[in-house]
Amino acid sequence: MPALPRPVLFDLPGWLGHRTVFGEDMDAFLLEIICCPVTHQPLRPATTAELTAASSTSGSTISEGLTREDGRVLYPVRNGIPLLIPEEAIALS
Repeated sequence: MPALPRPVLFDLPGWLGHRTVFGEDMDAFLLEIICCPVTHQPLRPATTAELTAASSTSGSTISEGLTREDGRVLYPVRNGIPLLIPEEAIALS
C-alpha cells in the first residue's frame, strides 16, 4: 500500500517551529489563513506603535500581536500563540 502524503497543517515542526518573534518570522501561509474572528478581516503583524498603544490600553506589556486590517483592533500573541478570541481583543482607536 502506498504511503499517504502528509497534510501541510500537521507538519508542526516546519509550520510554526520555535519562533521567538511571531510577526517577523511567521509563515506567510499562516498569515494568509488567519483572520479576525468577528469581522473576518485579514490580520497582519502589529507595529511597535500599535504594541505600545495596546500595552497602554490593557495595562500589561504586549510584546507581540496581530492587528486587524483596519488597524482598530489588536489580538495579543502569548507564547507564540495568537489569541483570536473576541474577549482578548484590544481596541486601538
